[in-house]
Amino acid sequence: MFPFCFLFFLVWSCAEDTKEFLYDPSLKIRFINADSLKKVNDSLDITNSYIVSVTETIAYFNSGLNVLEDSISELNDSIDIGRTDYIEIRDALVELESEVTASLTLMKESSTLLTGIKSELTGIIDVIESGNIQVASITNKDNNAVQTFTDSAMTYNLPLSMNTNAVMFSIEIAGVSYDLDVEYEKEEVVDEKRRIKILVSDVTIISYSGFDSTSCQSLNCENETPVKLYF
Repeated sequence: MFPFCFLFFLVWSCAEDTKEFLYDPSLKIRFINADSLKKVNDSLDITNSYIVSVTETIAYFNSGLNVLEDSISELNDSIDIGRTDYIEIRDALVELESEVTASLTLMKESSTLLTGIKSELTGIIDVIESGNIQVASITNKDNNAVQTFTDSAMTYNLPLSMNTNAVMFSIEIAGVSYDLDVEYEKEEVVDEKRRIKILVSDVTIISYSGFDSTSCQSLNCENETPVKLYF
């Protein structure tokens, strides 16, 4: 009788020590405004073209100034030894040198301005690609659970169901509704504290409506951190 009671007590104690906490898995999503991103990228391309053109012009003016300086120096040497007939040519070149120097100054100012514009555009692109936007709500269409948001965020967690292997979402951004259907595999994992966690894998975006594109439409979306949706 004693061994049986001891065994029962041991099993009961282990069962009490194993506390199961189930976690709803989620999918990290980043929403990116594709239209705004395209416009800013187009502006950046134009700015880069101007920078290349201005840089080439500055190099051309610098080369011209070097030639003018050498020519003026040679004419001055000739004038110093009595070739006064070169004075008029020298003065014309000095005037041209002044004009080229003024143009070079304007080109350098333009280069500085364009570099600043490029930096601003690059910063805007970084902000857009960070996905820091205001999502109004995310609705799980399977159970009608609604998440609402009052602040902007870079990433949003879409809760995946533990009871099924697919979820349909409705997402509202700036008064526009978008649909997203996700399919996935689930796996139970016991951690070192004997807690059961639900992990998802082989995530597949079955379809999306309203969005322009996604960075992960096929399997293994879990390798994307997070999945990007362009709207």
